[in-house]
Amino acid sequence: MVRTSLRVRLLHIETGGINIVVLNSDQAKDLDLKHLDRVRVFNHSKDMICSIDITKVAVKRGEIGLFVEPEVKLGFKDGDELFIESVPKPKGLGAIREKLDGKELDKEELYDIVKNIVDDELSDVELTAFITASYCKGLSFEETYNLTKAMVDTGEVLDFGKGPVFDKHSIGGVPGNRVTMILIPIVASQGIKIPKTSSRAITSPSGTADTVEVLCPVTLPKEKIKSIVNKLNGCMVWGGSFNLAPADDKIIKVEKPLSIDAEGQMLASILAKKISVGSNHVVIDLPMGPGTKIPTHEKAEHLTEVFTNLGKKLGLKIECIESNGSQPCGNGVGPALEAIDVLKVLTNDPSQPKDLREKSLIFAAKIFEMSGNAKKGKGLELAAKVLDSGEAYEHFKKIIKAQGGNPDVKISEIKVGKFIYEVKSGCKGIVTMINNKAIADIARAAGAPYNKGAGLVVNSKLSDAVNENDTLMVIHAESREKLLRASEVLKDKKVFTVQ
Repeated sequence: MVRTSLRVRLLHIETGGINIVVLNSDQAKDLDLKHLDRVRVFNHSKDMICSIDITKVAVKRGEIGLFVEPEVKLGFKDGDELFIESVPKPKGLGAIREKLDGKELDKEELYDIVKNIVDDELSDVELTAFITASYCKGLSFEETYNLTKAMVDTGEVLDFGKGPVFDKHSIGGVPGNRVTMILIPIVASQGIKIPKTSSRAITSPSGTADTVEVLCPVTLPKEKIKSIVNKLNGCMVWGGSFNLAPADDKIIKVEKPLSIDAEGQMLASILAKKISVGSNHVVIDLPMGPGTKIPTHEKAEHLTEVFTNLGKKLGLKIECIESNGSQPCGNGVGPALEAIDVLKVLTNDPSQPKDLREKSLIFAAKIFEMSGNAKKGKGLELAAKVLDSGEAYEHFKKIIKAQGGNPDVKISEIKVGKFIYEVKSGCKGIVTMINNKAIADIARAAGAPYNKGAGLVVNSKLSDAVNENDTLMVIHAESREKLLRASEVLKDKKVFTVQ
């Protein structure tokens, strides 16, 4: 292939993950290259496949503009010489077109697509086409299985040797819900391996990783994670801290703005992450209620069946639990406020949120019974004993210390937003509805999860009796501007229904 020598011009612009280089329009015409064509960018020691963008002004003939992603990955500087040569389009593109036509893809075709995603060889348009096709045409059981395998095979995998390794996952959609942070020390303290990797928030006020980060670092290298789990049986880390099913995060970034979540991709996403951390036993939370991904009991039953059968084919033992998704779980929504809830439950504080405690015990009980640590029907008794005795809290502190945090942090030392706005009840009555989506929107407007102390505290739950002017909710922000923004969002939302 013909190669062309060019000088680097750094553009200092991020694309959000896609590898893009920019050519002068006259030069692109000379080389018969068009927008989104691919080129191999290389010198004597480094190379990368990039998509082309074209400009008349920002880059001159003889130059090549580098966005931040190829700049960082290749390590080039302004004025460095590099070469380009045209390359064929990614192999997965043909399979994406076939999926758009409704064809069922085989193992090799799905692997090609996933490998292209991981290597950043698909443009946003092409990746969106695959996600949209999967949503509109659906993924068969076999396609979902092969997609899961491809996601695992294109990333790193943790190996904890023989024996049961547990994990827990929630389908999501419920504000608060920090069950994981209570569950891990309860079961890990009893000798059960549970290496928990969690996500950061994308559209929610906080992901588990964001909340744990209030107390300790969550971005740890692979070997450090293995060391902590081998010593303490559990960890609470960010899944993006190493190359864990990397295609998943790239797919999610496209799904979220479109507000679509293809069932097959959701199943593959969850189970690929579990396999990648070495798990072979998984408990899955299916929050059911208005506005969640699971609006009906029938949908929950369907997902339970698919999860169980797919898990069996992948070598996983899976148990699903339907839970109440009609309101926040816990009182705090936002990283610091959720961390306070967790510490209150673990220390048996009298003001602890009872719903978060009870849900955490239910999931710990299920793991105790699956592992054989408790007989069927006796798991809840053991879980409550471990929590109430303080054993879980002591183990929690060991994990926090191992991950580089302060194990003795007090609730009073956790900083929350000092600018507050109280949401009052307009009448006397019973709380009959709480809008989870509105709560998430308001908490994010207040600054969560990026401002750790931002968010809100829910004072009233479903079926609670309230009087006129009772405080239903308190918004916390770290600045007056963000508190004002949250109050503006509040004006357009009906958060509570009191009748």
